[in-house]
Amino acid sequence: MVNSIYIYALMKALYEEGQDYLDSFWPFAVMAIPSNKSVDISYIQRRLKEKYNLEMPLHVIGVVLARAEGKKLVKRERLEQEKYRLTGAGYTYAVKLENDREVERRITALLESIEKFLEQKTVVLSCDQIRELLLYFIQRNIDFLVECINPSIGSRMVLPQKFGGNDRYLLEYVQFADHQEPENYKMLENMVMGSIISALLYVEEPEDIAKIRTTRFSNCQIFLDTNIAFSMLGLDIEEFNEPATELLSLLKKNNFELKVFSFTIDEITYVLNSYSRENYRYPLGMKVNSLYSALKRKGWSKIDAREFIIHIERTLQQSGIRIEWIKGINLSNYKTEEALRNSIKKYKPDQNLFSQNHDLAAIAKIQEIRGKPTRKIEDSKAFFLTSDVKLSRFNLETGHKEVGTICETILDRLLTNILWLKNPNTKPPLKSIIAAHSRNLFVNRRVWDRFYGVLQELKESGKVKDEGISTLFWHNYVEDALRSIEDSDANKITPQFVLEEIEKAEKKKEQDFEETKKEIEKIEKAGKQKEEDLETKRKGLEETLNKMQIELEMKEKEFSKNLESISNAKLQVEKEWLDKIQGIKQRVRGISESRAKLWSNILGLSLLLVFVISVLVAYFYFLVPLQVISLVITFTGFGGAVGLWKFAGKTKNWLFEYIYAKRLKEAELDEI
Repeated sequence: MVNSIYIYALMKALYEEGQDYLDSFWPFAVMAIPSNKSVDISYIQRRLKEKYNLEMPLHVIGVVLARAEGKKLVKRERLEQEKYRLTGAGYTYAVKLENDREVERRITALLESIEKFLEQKTVVLSCDQIRELLLYFIQRNIDFLVECINPSIGSRMVLPQKFGGNDRYLLEYVQFADHQEPENYKMLENMVMGSIISALLYVEEPEDIAKIRTTRFSNCQIFLDTNIAFSMLGLDIEEFNEPATELLSLLKKNNFELKVFSFTIDEITYVLNSYSRENYRYPLGMKVNSLYSALKRKGWSKIDAREFIIHIERTLQQSGIRIEWIKGINLSNYKTEEALRNSIKKYKPDQNLFSQNHDLAAIAKIQEIRGKPTRKIEDSKAFFLTSDVKLSRFNLETGHKEVGTICETILDRLLTNILWLKNPNTKPPLKSIIAAHSRNLFVNRRVWDRFYGVLQELKESGKVKDEGISTLFWHNYVEDALRSIEDSDANKITPQFVLEEIEKAEKKKEQDFEETKKEIEKIEKAGKQKEEDLETKRKGLEETLNKMQIELEMKEKEFSKNLESISNAKLQVEKEWLDKIQGIKQRVRGISESRAKLWSNILGLSLLLVFVISVLVAYFYFLVPLQVISLVITFTGFGGAVGLWKFAGKTKNWLFEYIYAKRLKEAELDEI
C-alpha cells in the first residue's frame, strides 16, 4: 500500500496541475481501474482503499469519474450494471503517472534528511518509524477540519501511535529545514496542503468541493478568546505568538470584524493581575505551557502587568481589535443552565468558575448574534476563536455533532486551514501545526502546579532539602519527567512520586559527574603525547564540570526562594488594586455611554431638522409642486428620515469609543 504522506504530496502536485480541487482526486480513480477489464464503482472504491489508503465516498467517485470521462480517459459502459473501463489515453495517463517518481524522490530526500538530523540528536529511528512520526504530525492537523466539513460524521481519522519525546526533535527539524533546507521545508508544506485538500473528500455533496474557493465569508465577526488574544498581542510563548499574528494578519486581509467581548477583557485582566503572585512558581529554566511562565521569561514585572491592564483598551484598538461592550454579564456570578455546567466539567474538570463562566457566556453571545443554527460555515455571522481544544470539543459534542450544525467556537488552526482552502495563494498553514504540536512539548500547567505544590509541602515538612530539590533541574531532568504526563493524570504526582524522582535525579547527577571525572583522569594518564591538545581538553572538561555546579547552585537558590509562600495580605492588596481600576473604568464607561448617546441624539435631531427645512424651502421658496415633494417623500422622504436617524444611532459606538479613550487618558490611571 502506498504511504499516506506520498498521497498527500501527490495530491498537492495534482492540484497545481489542475483547475480546481476535484482535479486532485480523479487521477487516483483512473489509476484504480485495471487495464484489462471493466469494473463497477464499488470495485474502484475498494481499490482506492487498498492501493492508496484513500477512503473516497461513492458519490465523490461518481463525480470525479464523470470528469475523467469528459477528458476521454475513462469510458462508461451501461451493461446490466454501470461499469467503467480505461480508454487508450487513460491507460497511457495512468502508466505515466505511476511511473513518475519525482514526488517519491523528494519524499525520500526529506526522510533521509530527517534521519540524519535525528542521528545528530542521538535518536535512531527506522525509515518506517520516521514516516509514522511524520504522518502523525500531518494528520493531526486535519482531524478537526473533517468534523467541520461534515459534523454529522465526526472524525474518521485513525492516527498512528505518538512517539512521545521524538515529537520535539521532529519540530526542531521543521524549524531547521525552514532556515537551512528550503526544498525539504517546501515538501513538508506540500504534504500539509495535500492533507488539507484530502479532507474535502468528506463533504456531503460533491458539488460543494467546487464551491469551496468561490464561497466567501460575508460580514463575519471573529471574537477572540483570552488565549488567542494573549498570543496575538505577543504575550505568550513564541511558538504560539507567531502563528497567531499570522492569523491576525490573514483575518484582516479577509475583512473579518475582529472583536473581543468586554467580559473577555475582564478575564484578561483577572489573569494578568494574578501574575505577580503566580510567577514565583515558574523557574526561568522550565518550559511550562503557561502564560505566567512565558511572561517571566520575557522579564515581566508586576509593574509591567499593571501597565498592560491599565492600557488594554488602547492596546487592542492599536491592534485593530474592537471591543463589543456587553451589559449584564458578571463573570463572578454568571447564571446559566446547570446541564451546561455539568457538561463542560466533563471536558474541563479543573477549570475555575470564573473562566468557566467566561466560556459559557461567550458561546451564548455567539448564539444570540447568529440568531439561528447554521449548517454552512460561510453563513455564520460570528465565531468565538480559541486555541482551547477541550472547549472546542465540548461545543461540538453538545448540540452540534448530532444535528450537523456549525459550532459557535472555532479552533485557530482550523480557521487557518479553511482560509487557506479559500485562497491557496496565501501562506501555507504549517506554523499553526507546529504550534498545535508544541503545546504537548511543554510541561502541562496543571501538572507543574501539582508537582510544585507537593514539592512545597515536602520542603515545609522537612522531608526534602534544598540540595535535593535542585538536583531535579540537573540537565532538565524534571522537565523531561513531567512533559509526558497529561493533565488528566496530574493526581499521580504524589509525595512518593516526587521523592522517587529526586532520588533518580541525584543518581543521574552523580553518574554525569563520575563520567566527567573519569574523562579528566583518562586525559591525565594519557602521557605527554599531544600534551597541549590534551591539556586544552582537560581544562574544557573541568570548566564544564564547574559550570554544571554553578548552574545547579543558581537553580537551587532561585527555586528555594520561589518556594516561599505569598501572604494573604499581599493577595488582598492586589485584589483591591484591580477592583479600584475596574471601578474607575466602569464609571468612565458609564459617563462615556451617556455622552455618546446625548451627542448621537443631537446629531439625529439636527439631521431631521435639516431634512424638514429642506422640504419646506423646496415647497415655499423654489415652488416645487406638492405632488413632486410628496412623491420624493414617499420614495426617500420618510425612508430617508429613518435612515438619517439610524445613521446618527450608528455614530453612537464611534462616539463612545472616542470619549471613553479620551476620558481614560485623562483619568491618569498610571498614578494609581
